[in-house]
Amino acid sequence: WGSEVSWWRFNGAPIEWSLPFPNVIDWRRLVIEVPVEALEDSQSVGFLKAALGVPEEIRRAKREYLMEVRQLLLYDFSASAGRDAFSLVMEEIYSAVHLLGVGPRAYVCDMHMRRFSERDFPDEWDHGENGRQKEWGHTWTEVSVLPVALWRSGTSEVRERGMQEGGVRGTRVQQYKTTKDFSTEDGTRFLLRELVIIKSSSHTQDIEILMTSPFAFCRLIHQSHACHDYMVQYGTFTSLFLCNLEMKPDSPELFPRPWALCRLLPPTVPRSPVTLGSAIGQVERLLEFELVTYQCNVSNGINGDVEDLSTTWGSAWTKVKAETTENPMPRNSQLSIVAYEACTLADAPRGGSMAGGKQDDDRGKTKTKRDDDGITKCFLQHILSLIHSAQHGSSGLPDVIMLMPTTLSFLSSTEWTNPFGMQPWHLLKVAASAIHGPGRLQLGGDSERDSRWLVIIAVGAAFDDEHAPDGCSKYTNFFNAKCPLPVEFAAIIPVLIIFPRAVMLSLRLEEWELAASFPADTPTLLLTLLHRTVDPGKIFLQRWS
Repeated sequence: WGSEVSWWRFNGAPIEWSLPFPNVIDWRRLVIEVPVEALEDSQSVGFLKAALGVPEEIRRAKREYLMEVRQLLLYDFSASAGRDAFSLVMEEIYSAVHLLGVGPRAYVCDMHMRRFSERDFPDEWDHGENGRQKEWGHTWTEVSVLPVALWRSGTSEVRERGMQEGGVRGTRVQQYKTTKDFSTEDGTRFLLRELVIIKSSSHTQDIEILMTSPFAFCRLIHQSHACHDYMVQYGTFTSLFLCNLEMKPDSPELFPRPWALCRLLPPTVPRSPVTLGSAIGQVERLLEFELVTYQCNVSNGINGDVEDLSTTWGSAWTKVKAETTENPMPRNSQLSIVAYEACTLADAPRGGSMAGGKQDDDRGKTKTKRDDDGITKCFLQHILSLIHSAQHGSSGLPDVIMLMPTTLSFLSSTEWTNPFGMQPWHLLKVAASAIHGPGRLQLGGDSERDSRWLVIIAVGAAFDDEHAPDGCSKYTNFFNAKCPLPVEFAAIIPVLIIFPRAVMLSLRLEEWELAASFPADTPTLLLTLLHRTVDPGKIFLQRWS
């Protein structure tokens, strides 16, 4: 890894990944390094011998260098302070700004998440005090954003030596792509999207693939950890765990092959150029409604047939538009449904049965696989793709967006229901009623704040305070700011989240890019981000009972 000099044993994170400002501070000049070989024989007190054997002039030089760089390790805001840690942070930001450029271009968010796990110390180590040790999932830098042309995979700093057979794997790129596209007679459109993996064999090919999306998220799989080896006692048997080695009997000293995993934004839905003629011969523009949801196991037939699901949505929309007595949808409206196949039984036979999103095999184990990035990421990345499209001058945005963060389960070829007993017709009927409320369905002024509104149709009070969704805490952690979501929103399960194009045009790109980068699988985060852009008087919560 990197310079191959690590202060963590056995393939640990290198110094330049572990400590701040390695291009300014020479960390090896600050410390006394003890070779790992000196630690192998505990009876020889190798550590003490190595440390005490350093000549006095070298120890003096290290103390002098420590005093030289001391100011660079402080946040010193006094008037007389010179260059400090904050100065170095700003210098690094300044050096990167000119690389970002201006105008539309493709960027990569390279994520090295600072996750950690903990384990208890053995009782004999801490006298039963239950001390805990952290294992960091990465080292220093957490997130960087670069133009695609300047991005390099984290595998480029990995040496082939010591890796498992096959060496470094390179880059894999994921993207949700439309695999089924159905249209009904009234123009309703249903698109099923599945996660497709694009393998790359070279860095040049990486760049070509990543350039096809305005934004991509990448992370390094099997990166080095900052951790300690440890032993576990199982009765009379003792097992040694080497934290950065692959624990296989045939290759106990080889590190798992690292590889980069990237996710491209999904494409936007092409808009129909069709217009409708009015009774007096004028041209009337279609109002585009876009409903975004996710499905489990419709692509493989486990949870019903995708064409039947498409027909059910089309029939429901036709029925709602035909309503003439109460809250009808505009005659010149068209609906597109985008369903992300976010959980599948990849190896299940077609026509099987499914309960609760899982299927048991012969051994009673489940084979359901969910999107590794989480269900909520489908919605975050879909919205982010629309924001990029808007900022790049596209006029193909829907007039109304409806997010449905619950899935439909198959009952029969014409009956599908969400976990709360609501079928497509119920959902669209409730949406029509909510949209026609006072101050809503104002679709003409995209830039006017008065045309921004937010409707949440939810199942309420499903959680107590202790078990409420943690979307607000995720927001606070990500943005280091107080969560703006009112308390009454914390204990709801949103069934539909509806807002017009004017809200879409006011969303902050950097917020959604950040939210879509971090692990958070909760619809409450969606509500929090949308809530920020709408006046409180234009937010309407309707509870389904």
